[in-house]
Amino acid sequence: MREFTETEHAVLRIIEQFGNISKYQGITPEEYLVGFRGDVLRGLIKDDILEKVKLKSFSQRVKGLRFTSQGEQIWRLASHDEVVCPPVADMDLLLRDIFLRTRLSYTEEAVPKAHLLKYHSKASLLEAYQLGLVAKVKIKQKQHDVVKGYIATSAGYAWLRGNKLI
Repeated sequence: MREFTETEHAVLRIIEQFGNISKYQGITPEEYLVGFRGDVLRGLIKDDILEKVKLKSFSQRVKGLRFTSQGEQIWRLASHDEVVCPPVADMDLLLRDIFLRTRLSYTEEAVPKAHLLKYHSKASLLEAYQLGLVAKVKIKQKQHDVVKGYIATSAGYAWLRGNKLI
């Protein structure tokens, strides 16, 4: 298995992150790689880990690098040992459940407290409420009863995105 230097790790992590952005279609634009030495990039291209790509779409041209199929597999195997998943707190799970429940509901209803307490502790709900990540709401709908429950706030969405839970 190929071992990567610290500089190569930094380059490959950046390229991996750009692989998740649909706008760039897996290509890391070359302006984001200017800070790295050219011989490091040429070495990764020569070893068939990366490939040069030119993309033209909507009158914009993007030149950059992306993983080859073989290179991505090698990178995943090499970086697999280093990835340590941090433990997810109860409050994070509660917040994610509230987010998913309100997003999947076609009426975007609030999640009732009774439902949340079946699966989560009261302490985690109180903690999320005190931090402003969830809000208690009472929704009056014309054709339905009054819906009481919790929804995730914009700070809660930002918390989930920042902790890569959604």
